[in-house]
Amino acid sequence: MKKQFNRMRQLANQTVGSRCHLQCQPLCPLCATGALKSYLRELPEPLMTFELYEEWIQASNIPEQEKRLQALWNACEKLPKANYNNIRYVIKFLAKLTEYQDMNKMTPSNVAIVLGPNLLWPQAEG
Repeated sequence: MKKQFNRMRQLANQTVGSRCHLQCQPLCPLCATGALKSYLRELPEPLMTFELYEEWIQASNIPEQEKRLQALWNACEKLPKANYNNIRYVIKFLAKLTEYQDMNKMTPSNVAIVLGPNLLWPQAEG
């Protein structure tokens, strides 16, 4: 699995600035998720941005589902274009990943636990 993870990382590094077609590579989903987690963790700012941190948190705490989804969508629309495009790609990948949760144990809840802290974190003070 480590070999697959390293291959995934190498491919990702080679495709920076170009369209990436990693789905064509025969990699296990957990390796792809590990590479994604590593990529997100290495960003200088979270994909969901420091600027929108409070808005994301407030939106996620809205009890009524329809209003919560609208607030999350509103925050998403405020993302810089590159972040917006990346988050769309990540969400599509994660949706596909959870389709196979019976085999890979990556339920939506597990995905949130594993990747959530790598998508959004507060800016360090001081």
